[in-house]
Amino acid sequence: MLIGDIFLNLALLVFLPFPFNCLSVTFITLIVAILILRIHLERFLNTRKAMLREGYFHWDLDKTLQEYLLVLQKRKNSNGVQKHR
Repeated sequence: MLIGDIFLNLALLVFLPFPFNCLSVTFITLIVAILILRIHLERFLNTRKAMLREGYFHWDLDKTLQEYLLVLQKRKNSNGVQKHR
């Protein structure tokens, strides 16, 4: 998008007469800048909504801790069995 903007602005600067080329280059550059800012703002807001939305991701810490301890216990038991063989 930016490379196309550069080539379009260059062509407009060369092929249009003086007052129109400056106005068109300024206008097109502003449109591209506004589009880029809009895209960045939408992405930022979507990321922010995803992080702050309470129902989006619920992490039950007690359940996760119990599962982690169970995995550690299984790993400890499997390592202990292998060492005795």
